Amino acid sequence: MEKLDECMSDEELAWLGGLVGEFKDRVAEAIRRATLREREACARLAEAEGAKGVAVAIRDRSEVPGGAEKRAAPRLQACGKPVTLAPNTDEADIFSGRLIDYSDGGLGILISRQVAKGSVLLARGEGAPNDGPAAQLEVRYCISTGTGWRIGCQFRETPRRIAMTLLGLSAAQGGT
Repeated sequence: MEKLDECMSDEELAWLGGLVGEFKDRVAEAIRRATLREREACARLAEAEGAKGVAVAIRDRSEVPGGAEKRAAPRLQACGKPVTLAPNTDEADIFSGRLIDYSDGGLGILISRQVAKGSVLLARGEGAPNDGPAAQLEVRYCISTGTGWRIGCQFRETPRRIAMTLLGLSAAQGGT
């Protein structure tokens, strides 16, 4: 704004500042509305998969930016994006899951079978070759949803940006 100060009057600068402020407010409101719509879509998907508890948790966080979230980086919704998983010790034992959210630290995935806490999984986007690169994840928790399981996984060894690309997710939130 220093260069603008030299060629614009105070009145023109005040007018421009007002426009910038209004633009910021409109963009913030559009982002908030889009986020709420995305979260509701994810909650409906969780309900359709029989994960009512997950749907409730998604909706509980949707009213207030950040909601009950206590992590360093916010969770972003992945809305059921398909992913293939395999235990690091047996890549032939492939099973599928649906990504429900992700953050700088890891992923939330709905799966049909129980996985032990501490297990290491290799994750690939749907359709990726089984012998291709994979994101390495460590299972931090596995919770029954009634019709399946929700696992929380932490990125392990694979740099976050590469892991997100392998899974077809946006790496625009930063991190490495």
